[in-house]
Amino acid sequence: MKHIYLQILALLSVLSIGLASCSKSEQGMISFDTPEISAVSSAGTVTFIVRSNTTWTLEPSCEWITLNITKGAQGASVIASVLANPDKDKPRTVYITGRTCDGDAEAVLTLTQMPDEPYISLGVAELPVSSDAAEHSVPITTNLEDGVTVSVEYEEGTQPWISGVKADGGELTFKVAQNPTSKNRTAVITASGKDKFDREAKIALKVIQSLNMDPSLAVETDFSHVISLSVGQVMESVYVKGTVVLDGKNPNFSAGYCTIQNAEGQVIVFKSSVDLGLKAGDDITLWLLGTELREMNDGDAKYLLFSGVGFQHIMKKSAGVPVEPLSVHISDLSESMLYRLVKLQDVEFSIPFGGYVNYNEWYVAGPGLSKFKEGDFVQNYPASVRDINGNHVYMLTNFAVPYRSRSVPQGAGSLTGIVVSEKNSNMGNIGRFQIRHVEETDIAMAKNRSDGFTDVLVEWDFTKPAGFTDGQKSFAPSAGQKNAVFFKSNSTGFYSAYKKGEIYFVEEYRGDEFTDAAKTANTFKNCAVSSSLWDTGTYWLISNVSTAGINGTLSLQFASNSLTSTGPAFFIVEWSLDGTTWTAVPDGEYQVMGQCTSSVTRADHMPGHKVYDFKLPTELNNQNNIQIRLRLNSYVNVSGETVASFPAGATNRIAHLSVKYNK
Repeated sequence: MKHIYLQILALLSVLSIGLASCSKSEQGMISFDTPEISAVSSAGTVTFIVRSNTTWTLEPSCEWITLNITKGAQGASVIASVLANPDKDKPRTVYITGRTCDGDAEAVLTLTQMPDEPYISLGVAELPVSSDAAEHSVPITTNLEDGVTVSVEYEEGTQPWISGVKADGGELTFKVAQNPTSKNRTAVITASGKDKFDREAKIALKVIQSLNMDPSLAVETDFSHVISLSVGQVMESVYVKGTVVLDGKNPNFSAGYCTIQNAEGQVIVFKSSVDLGLKAGDDITLWLLGTELREMNDGDAKYLLFSGVGFQHIMKKSAGVPVEPLSVHISDLSESMLYRLVKLQDVEFSIPFGGYVNYNEWYVAGPGLSKFKEGDFVQNYPASVRDINGNHVYMLTNFAVPYRSRSVPQGAGSLTGIVVSEKNSNMGNIGRFQIRHVEETDIAMAKNRSDGFTDVLVEWDFTKPAGFTDGQKSFAPSAGQKNAVFFKSNSTGFYSAYKKGEIYFVEEYRGDEFTDAAKTANTFKNCAVSSSLWDTGTYWLISNVSTAGINGTLSLQFASNSLTSTGPAFFIVEWSLDGTTWTAVPDGEYQVMGQCTSSVTRADHMPGHKVYDFKLPTELNNQNNIQIRLRLNSYVNVSGETVASFPAGATNRIAHLSVKYNK
């Protein structure tokens, strides 16, 4: 045994000598996968690889770069975060030095951050022009020191008809020849160039020249005839007279959208890629020859759109009297009213808190917006508005509206706007019709809640109360009957943080309040509740609510979403007088959308909550104790997948809840 031990010891000694000699003979080395790397002018990241056979350190030599790794052993991938380059014209360079810890080797990587990207911009992307021979110009700006070159491309088989193209003095100018044909013709003018770093910028202008038009041959017609025209290029030389409602410049509508309305309330919708100089209330004569008529289907109802309208199509214009809106209630809305100006009577916001846009601001105007693929995030917010009859409609506010962050009025009044029919994949079903306000004064509701047509029976804003203790069985409503109870059927209490199956507090978003001076963050913690463990027997419950002596219309409002990708999607509102027999509220089924995250941004997810509004049945009036529940109604998740069961962590969230009655 001793002999074997001595043999092993001798072998280990030999190995250690060999390893030591190997260590001494192998020199430390370090290198980068590339000697040079570049970054764009904006703040961002670039990645490079360190290759080494030993331990090493990295030393950036300036303050505008941060490395996620500054030391390591062997190879590693390094992320360099760079601040935006404040110099608009010059690149800046930093040398990143890598050294082996034994001092045997050194390598240098050159990181160059470029100045602003080269750009060329035009005042318009599309320019409709008349059939006459004329010179035209479009504003053009660029940061290319050597200017731009221009070229013209025509439709196949078309002879050149544009000449004298040049970009100079901030204008792209060109001449068009007379169009003698009976068809519109199109050409594309391209402006391009490279900067001193060989980076290219390019932009195109589509020029649409009208067919040969003689205004003396135009014939006046009525709106009914225009609306009956065949889809395609308009070949009839007809014109109509009407009053402008939308002028093409309103931020709450698609760019270039204009409407005129006649005394009978009929509407013609048209679009122009240029500012036609229209104002609401202008009386105009609109010539339709050569325009393109399309049938549009933005939602569940169709309308007609005339596109390619240019200056030549506005035969006359004079200041007139603004159109008077048609006074209606929500239930009166119909397809015949699409794009008509209406005034909804006796309305108030279903949940009168927050701004006109109540999404997470990081996605509305911050870096989160770029996380969505183009077209996956509808650039408006549908806010629920209800009327005195218990019906509701969604009011749409574009992110570009300058007053979107102002607080919604809390009382009742009227809402004037344009009737539209649109879809919103992020919000799911928003009804067949919606309304878009033209300006803020259209939202003519009283400021104070006391001036509404409803009173609160019970309301929870779900702000975690002071002195809260984990495991509490309930907490008092924020308004209304203090003995009312809100709970979840399979939970035992409320908690400050996630606990499987229990109710816990989470964040909410306020479109009118911010947590930073720059007004870029609007996330408020502990202002909503969430819970997991869902099956079709699980529900949120509102109980111990009295309606004794109340005969006015009862209604339920709440805001909700579910966990990203896997959360439950389909629920139903039910009511009971004894807690045993449950009856579905008419039209009480609803779909909850998924909450997006920075890594999961999809067309069927949203960065906030959707507001729901339900008219409650008259059987709940004059009762000592009513119960309402929001019960899971299917095993379909927010991704549209049918599952056998929901994951233990799949949650549903409630951000606000109220039961109200008409005074």
